[in-house]
Amino acid sequence: MDNWLGWTGVLVAVGVLVAAVVYTVYLIHVRGEVFQLGREISQRNEQVRGLEMEVEDVRLRWQELDNPKRLEKLAVDLKLAKPKPEQVVVLGESR
Repeated sequence: MDNWLGWTGVLVAVGVLVAAVVYTVYLIHVRGEVFQLGREISQRNEQVRGLEMEVEDVRLRWQELDNPKRLEKLAVDLKLAKPKPEQVVVLGESR
């Protein structure tokens, strides 16, 4: 009977040790995944900041291009005539 209890204790100890090793390996794996995901998030945030800067640049450029004074000067340079009132169509308005 003592021999059986001795082997049982050894088996329990080995089982606990194996479980601890498996759990430790799992935690190391999860920590690596968390680290990798953190890096990916940082990269995506950097991309977002870059795109936001691009959008702002495009907005500023559009404001420059859409400036009424610039458009009027361009029309004069291209020798365009002002449209007659009946040639003007305002979108979104019903007649």
